[in-house]
Amino acid sequence: MIAPRLSATPLSDTAITVSWTDESLELNFQLQQRLKGTTSWADVDTLDANVIELEVGGLTQETTYEYRVRARTSRFSSSWSNVGEATTFGAPPATPSLSQPVAGFDSVQLS
Repeated sequence: MIAPRLSATPLSDTAITVSWTDESLELNFQLQQRLKGTTSWADVDTLDANVIELEVGGLTQETTYEYRVRARTSRFSSSWSNVGEATTFGAPPATPSLSQPVAGFDSVQLS
């Protein structure tokens, strides 16, 4: 079995999109993730055959995650894909608020 090729793209401050190629006649794909700089992989999901993308949510802001995937049949597994990484975005800026405007005869002052 040929190992998939994987890429990871930040989607928001709490989500990353992981996608990969489908190179085999698999039964499913096994997707794993870890925090960059750590050694332990954790299963994210087992995905049906021909699924080639997953949005991984519930992540921590401004954190780099690494991903890998492999194709599986009932008897064999491919090698793990390349490791892809992505960093979630920072928190969105707070909504600005305006205090009550002060209006004069020929001007408006906003603060």
